[in-house]
Amino acid sequence: MDVNSRLIDSSTRLPKSAVNRRVPDFIHIGPPRTATCWLNDVLSGHVGLPHNVKDTRYFTSHYSKGFDWYLSHFRDCRPDQPIGEVCSHYFAAPGVAKRIKSHMPDCKIICTLRDPVQRLYDHYKARRSIALAADSFEESLALRPEFIEQSSYVERLVSWQEIFGKQNVLVLLFDDLCADAQAYVAKICGFIGIPEIDLATVRIKHEHNVASAPWSRRMARAGSMAVEFLSSYRFYGIVNLWERTPLWNLCFAGGEPYGPLDPAMEAKLRDRFRPEVERLEVMLGRDLSMWKWGSAAPAARAVSAAR
Repeated sequence: MDVNSRLIDSSTRLPKSAVNRRVPDFIHIGPPRTATCWLNDVLSGHVGLPHNVKDTRYFTSHYSKGFDWYLSHFRDCRPDQPIGEVCSHYFAAPGVAKRIKSHMPDCKIICTLRDPVQRLYDHYKARRSIALAADSFEESLALRPEFIEQSSYVERLVSWQEIFGKQNVLVLLFDDLCADAQAYVAKICGFIGIPEIDLATVRIKHEHNVASAPWSRRMARAGSMAVEFLSSYRFYGIVNLWERTPLWNLCFAGGEPYGPLDPAMEAKLRDRFRPEVERLEVMLGRDLSMWKWGSAAPAARAVSAAR
């Protein structure tokens, strides 16, 4: 389990009675490092969210546990609110869209796309903190091709739209969140059918910026395995308590601070993703020059205009 998931208490069993058969009205499918924890905090109290855990990962890691197991996470949700999940693991996972459609055909889908290079580097840092990436960024990309795949948006976005219908897939940009968070949230609220949430009244509980590597890869791996074990038995309270102690940072932080992405590597990745971003520009009708060129975007735009 991703240790960035928010874990609250230790409900370990399904209820003896049949679970509430009400199914989620919406799912934010990620991809990772697109402010899903922030959004979960914003929506909390305004919609029904999974009980005790942010990312259930039902449609990826826990599908064998059965749909009733998934629905049990929503058993305490208010009947007068839409219910849904904010999970960063679904966007690029093979077969997940069809699984969701088979159980929840009317579910609305939300995704937030971010500059693929920035998202990729941020994702690497988060995964390295729990020993799921190599020490070297370049080595991690070679060993974990799924990191690149999660920043390849067009093919996966087309698939989600074909399965659920374009009108039922809301595509947002991380840039818009950074530029005007209130407008970003207003679009989500309108899409899922709730009154607009005033961000001035929201308390963001959790920050997930990864500033440094773990001081020991072995310690990080042991900590990650412990979290996985405890979470598999839904001992969420123990993990939540642990996260508030110095032992958490001892396992997952305390190493060398991360610096900015190496310019040569950034240029290489910009070249890699540029055709993909250009297709996305056409698909969304948006100028994504910063995604194509990074800090060189203003100069690239000027050269293009002069031709």
